[in-house]
Parts: sequence; C-alpha cells; structure tokens
Amino acid sequence: MPIASHCVRCILGKSTPIGFFMAHIKGRCEPAYSIVCRLGGVTPTAKILKVQPSSVSRWLVPEGTAGKIPQTHWKALIANAKKRKIKLGLKDLFGV
Repeated sequence: MPIASHCVRCILGKSTPIGFFMAHIKGRCEPAYSIVCRLGGVTPTAKILKVQPSSVSRWLVPEGTAGKIPQTHWKALIANAKKRKIKLGLKDLFGV
C-alpha cells in the first residue's frame, strides 16, 4: 500500500473496521508524519515508546520538532517495525 493512502487510513489510535485514522494535523511535518502513520497513529506509536501521545504529536507540527523524531526513539521504532514487518529504516527516519 502506498504511504499516502496508508496515511489516509492511518487516528490517534482509534481502531475502525478499515484501520486507523489520523486526525487532521495542521502542517503534517515529514518524515515523522509518514512514520507515525505506518505505525498505526499517534497513540499506538506512543505506546510502543512508552511516552505520552502529546509527545508524539509534537513531532508532527512545525511548532514542535518539525517532523524530526528524537534519535533516542529510533532504535525502538525500527525494532517494533521489523517485528511487525513494516518497512522502516534509518533513511526513513532521516527523511531521505
């Protein structure tokens, strides 16, 4: 499934019959937005990292980290994605 359509099907962890839906996020900064979508949304990503959803939400807006995911979380995100057979690597996290 292309990332763009996956992001459309990606909410803050609220499950529906067709997947997760991300609430409208003003700005949607990359690469964080695409990565959070792949992992199921803000709440599921926060649960993976054992942080508050508001921390993950900050990655997605210009006023927060402007799309940059803190490097302290990269290892856990890659490990979880690998376990779930989701393609995610350093290039994705760097945004290249």
